[in-house]
Amino acid sequence: MEFMLNVPATVILLKNFKNGQGQFGPWFGWNVRHQGVEKTMFADQGLQSFLSTYGPNSEVVITRSQIQGTNSSVWGVQPARQATPADPGTTPYPPMPPATTSLVAQNGHSNRESYRTERVDRAKEAFTDAEKVLDPSAWGREDVRALAISFLIDEERKKIPAPDELGF
Repeated sequence: MEFMLNVPATVILLKNFKNGQGQFGPWFGWNVRHQGVEKTMFADQGLQSFLSTYGPNSEVVITRSQIQGTNSSVWGVQPARQATPADPGTTPYPPMPPATTSLVAQNGHSNRESYRTERVDRAKEAFTDAEKVLDPSAWGREDVRALAISFLIDEERKKIPAPDELGF
C-alpha cells in the first residue's frame, strides 16, 4: 500500500505479519484493510512505533507529511474515531491526543540521521561521564555502561510530564 503525501488514509490494522532488516533499517509488514480491500503495508520504525500501540482490528488514520524544505517525511497516526468507555466518566486514562508525530520531528530534526547522530553523541557523553564516576579498571566496562544508561534514562525521564500533568 502506498501513502500519498498529506493525504490521510483510513485503514483497519489486521496483523503485523513479519519484521525484517533492510538497507534503510528495520521494516514491519502489516495486513490492513483499506477501502474494504485487504492489502499489505510496510512500515518503517517511526510508523511502527505508533502502529504497535493499537490492537488488531483497530481503525486508524495514517498521514505521511513532508518536512518542509527536505525530501524527508514524518508519519501521523490517530484513531479513526474516539473510543467510548463502557461507563463514561470512569476511565482512568486521559483522552488520546488528536495526532502524533515521529520522534525525529518531535526532537526538532529534519531527518533520521541528524536525530541518530545527536543520540549517539549523547550516549558517548554519558559513557564519558560514567567513566568519571566509576574507574573501568576497578569496576569493569559493563558497570560503567550500566551507569551511562542510567544517566541517559534519567535525562529522558526529566522530559516526561509528571503523572498529575497527564491527568492521573
